[in-house]
Amino acid sequence: METIKQKIEQQKKELSDIVQEQISLITMKPEKIDLFLEQRAKLNKFSTRNVLAIIGQSIDKDINYLASSTQFKKMGIPVKKDEWKNSIKIYMPVSSSYITDEHGKNFNISKITHEQEEKIKKGLLKVKHKTNYRVTSMYDITQTICPVKQYRKYIGKNYENYQKEIEKTISMIMKDSNKEFRDVVDLLNNSNDKLEQNIM
Repeated sequence: METIKQKIEQQKKELSDIVQEQISLITMKPEKIDLFLEQRAKLNKFSTRNVLAIIGQSIDKDINYLASSTQFKKMGIPVKKDEWKNSIKIYMPVSSSYITDEHGKNFNISKITHEQEEKIKKGLLKVKHKTNYRVTSMYDITQTICPVKQYRKYIGKNYENYQKEIEKTISMIMKDSNKEFRDVVDLLNNSNDKLEQNIM
């Protein structure tokens, strides 16, 4: 029987495979650049890797505004019940703090003893921090009860930071592929004019 830990690791692997596939498509097929740039600009609050994951899971639909089911509920536009199974998976950072005792055993900061707490205050034990990633579910505004005429209220045209994000994307693509840097820059630049026309 699959454990929770195994299920989490499998979800992360599946998402990683989707990201790697999108990196390959973007570097090898110039026609994929336009879609990426448009989504990168539209989803500028998400990391480049998450945008690639989102694109890979939404081949047949346009993504407008993504949020968690909890966020949409707080906004007063909950996700439709029949859309719960159609979520889009992304990576979510989870930060934690811990200590390592004199025996090399790690303890989450929330589970330390009074004695360990005193050692921390005296500088005998050091609190360490780490960030792990888990897979979480997101939904597009089209999957909520929000009326179509109100989409614009949430979507907007917040593209002012997209150039900076594109630069990050170029760096990541080059790290994960063998394609020449100037080739990727040329592909992005050729598509840039079209994107700027769309958002002016």
